[in-house]
Amino acid sequence: MKRKIEPKSEPVEHSRSILAAFARQREGKICSICKARVSIGQFRVHVDACSVSPDDDECQVTLMITAEEKVEIAKQIVEIYDTSDSELAPTQEIVTQLKDNINVENTEKSCRRRSARLQIQDVLKSNDQKVKETTTLKRRKLSIDAVHCQPSTSKDEAKEENVSKKIVKKEPTQSVPKPQALVKVEAITVEGILGKLKSLLSQIKFSYANQKIEQDADDDEVERENTPYFVKFTLQAIQTVLSLKSDDGKQYDEQFWGDYMIFFHNFLELSCKARQLLMRFFLRKRAWLTTEKLYQRYTEFAGVLPKLFDELTNFGFVECSDNSLDDLELLLKLLPLPKVKQVAKVFKLDATKMKADLSKMLIDFASRQQGLFGLKGTVKKRMIKTIQTELGPCYRISDSISLFLKSIFTLFSPSETNSALAIDQPNLNIEQSMLFTMLQMESGRQSFPAPNPCNNIISIYRNRDDLIQYVQAKNMEVEIMNLIGLGKHGEALEVSLKAKELLCGESFSKLLEESKWIYPALRRFSAPWVLVRCIAHGASLLERQKNFVLAVDLQRFLLKSKAVEGFCMDARGAWWDRLALNLDSHLREKDEALEEIREGLQDMHVKEKDQLLLQDRGKRLIKSFDSILILCEPKVLTIKGNVLNKNIGDTRVNRFIRTQNDLVEECSVEEVVRMHYLENENYTKGVHAEGSIWHTVLGLLFYDIIFDHSIKGMWASKLQDAEIEEQIYLCWVAHNGVVNSEISWELFESPDDCNEFIRCCPREALVNVLQRIIMNYKATRSGFPDLTMWNVETRQVAVVEVKGPGDRLSTKQRLWLHHFQEWGIRADVCHVTAKNHKEIAKK
Repeated sequence: MKRKIEPKSEPVEHSRSILAAFARQREGKICSICKARVSIGQFRVHVDACSVSPDDDECQVTLMITAEEKVEIAKQIVEIYDTSDSELAPTQEIVTQLKDNINVENTEKSCRRRSARLQIQDVLKSNDQKVKETTTLKRRKLSIDAVHCQPSTSKDEAKEENVSKKIVKKEPTQSVPKPQALVKVEAITVEGILGKLKSLLSQIKFSYANQKIEQDADDDEVERENTPYFVKFTLQAIQTVLSLKSDDGKQYDEQFWGDYMIFFHNFLELSCKARQLLMRFFLRKRAWLTTEKLYQRYTEFAGVLPKLFDELTNFGFVECSDNSLDDLELLLKLLPLPKVKQVAKVFKLDATKMKADLSKMLIDFASRQQGLFGLKGTVKKRMIKTIQTELGPCYRISDSISLFLKSIFTLFSPSETNSALAIDQPNLNIEQSMLFTMLQMESGRQSFPAPNPCNNIISIYRNRDDLIQYVQAKNMEVEIMNLIGLGKHGEALEVSLKAKELLCGESFSKLLEESKWIYPALRRFSAPWVLVRCIAHGASLLERQKNFVLAVDLQRFLLKSKAVEGFCMDARGAWWDRLALNLDSHLREKDEALEEIREGLQDMHVKEKDQLLLQDRGKRLIKSFDSILILCEPKVLTIKGNVLNKNIGDTRVNRFIRTQNDLVEECSVEEVVRMHYLENENYTKGVHAEGSIWHTVLGLLFYDIIFDHSIKGMWASKLQDAEIEEQIYLCWVAHNGVVNSEISWELFESPDDCNEFIRCCPREALVNVLQRIIMNYKATRSGFPDLTMWNVETRQVAVVEVKGPGDRLSTKQRLWLHHFQEWGIRADVCHVTAKNHKEIAKK
């Protein structure tokens, strides 16, 4: 049996024992300044905060500098001078001069802090000439020239000033001052900006066929020949915004823009390629991009990319991650997997997991781990620095320049930059779409009914803050729709609730009252209007999350708050209906639902369609509910059509077919009904166009009235596809080939066919149909029956709504069928069923 041999244990010396260590911690150290005994754990903090007594005659402070600041000064000296050359090495006199110029503004104060942050001022100010003669500056040449901002300054003087400023700055990445600091905003005028724009635009040789940038073309003339369309049209938009006056005489001048005038100046001072790169950045989603991705994405700038980013960063148009990116979670998201594993190894963590697990593990480790003296956050700071080193510099467009450019485009074309466009198209890049529309128009591929050039501009903003608030509100709505499109409903709801908090804040109280005096058609271009719409999105999100209590609270806020009563009036009917639905179906509060329905029916902003919705819901609650709308019931027909066998491998229930010219072909269910009316109901012509045929007739009959360019205040942009007038809402031009939203030229083969249809319509009925469209375009532009049939000989017209088995008529469809029948036009509902095999066999 083996016996375990115990090692001999010798006693540990007392000085090396754990007890001695605790004793030393308890005893602490004596501060050399105040002679107080301080624990070792707090000694460093105490020394940094300890100060010399005002009446201390034994100590005279001549220089205060910490170890970190000594390292910073050394780095700056090394960065400026080439130490490999003995002639360029800093002399003792220069170092002494550097120390002598350390900030000692606080020497007369009673307390002098030992390690306070030092401000180095005007280094080498008195010795500039000597430094100039004895040293040669070797540093990377900047892509911009600071002389642009100070024409009277020579190149040598500008270099010396940059050297001085470079030493003053403590952050190496921001060593060169921003040029805007060298320009007084008061010196920048609209006339001067317009002069530069005119000169710049005259030099641009734009080609629609050639939109690529030569990679090795350094000559400005070649660059101007290949100027991308989005750069040219941005310059034109700036020129339009600054030069035009609105119908009320308002102009967006220096007083309106204030210190934003520096953006106009700096944008024009950029080099051609820098301006192109900035616009490319602007037209993409604002996000941090690593250097690797930048080289992959902007290959045309590969040779000069560092130089361009230096230029954009110096102007403040682009942010660098060295100074702005300190979010650990975002840094880990940007870092590729191999480098995330390297970071995990640095902190002794398991690096075999996937990126999501590694990122979560690193974040948890940084939040839990404590520093040497029990201080939290030190490990997180170290991890952030490690990731920044691995990641390298990242860039993104500055939020201020993004707001500035969006403000310009908003004034240039308010309808084309409306954030409501993102509701149906969440992935739409609004500004890029507007610029592409300008390209289509300039190339002759599209045209619009608005006057070109348009000599008016929107003028509802009292000052720049109103405009910026509107742009920020649009950004919030676009963000909400993007998040909804990605399925991130929780994050979208947070943005919506933030919009409500912003709208109810003190900063918006005055704007809410003043915006109510703006004409409703223009009020939709104000910040409160968009924020109200954002809150409505939040109510819909709460319904998706089945949080009906909070959804009802938001809907009641939208409907009953006096502050928001004058915004999004057309949506109030839908809000009343959703409120009643939530109270009735989800919260089982039928009495409250009935009260809300009755109140909604009294709302002057609730239109006919929504009144019918509320009335139907009230009747479902109690049979004795009073009706305010009584509709005629349309004639109902049922016909049968031939279908293919259902076992064809897809999910469509029925595939209708027809025989034409001895050929069997597939057709829509509407085509089956159209052929039935032509063959069996004594009609000679018919189209499946829903409301397009009626809109086309309206456009042809009233074009000269609708698009009268002489009416002031109706046109705010050459890209506008309709007047802003609230009572019209229409958009088209009576010239074939012109893009518009109303006239469908393919419906009629010739003007004679159109005239035949108009002659078939009863005069009173046609007038009433067109009047109903004009008086409430937004609520009545849709819901028309599917088919319009007419007989040229008997002059009879019929409208037919096609429905399959189990389909129900919508509220808008019921109303249109009622009005057509009321005005003497035949209105039918036709149900189509499939023929069975026995019926087909009999034939």
